[in-house]
Amino acid sequence: MTKFYTEEEKYSGSQDRFDFKLTIFKDICEKVNLPEDKRIKGLPIMLKGDAKKFYYQSLFPHTNNLTNFDEIVNKIKSNLEGAEYQRTILENWQDITLDSFILKHLKNLFLKILKTYLPCSVIYN
Repeated sequence: MTKFYTEEEKYSGSQDRFDFKLTIFKDICEKVNLPEDKRIKGLPIMLKGDAKKFYYQSLFPHTNNLTNFDEIVNKIKSNLEGAEYQRTILENWQDITLDSFILKHLKNLFLKILKTYLPCSVIYN
């Protein structure tokens, strides 16, 4: 199954829509004739980044107890797109102030201007 997956098709948990990525996973399972009872074992193939980390840290140790594909899918989705995830995103947004945004981007702009208008020897000496 890994041969059929591109990195872009995998679910990372950030900025991805889980339902869309799950549709891709199910389509690939159909194409390779993977029976529904074996899809639990194939599920990690569709994951990357935070989603894969969550799977192996929180779900993998309990896979013997989790025999329902939909149960595992719901745990992944609720952890990475549920209320807790939404709260974390909101807190991150609230931490961003206009001053911090300007300072971050001003520093990048300043460095870009220096590199453009000053000779390299002046910058690096």
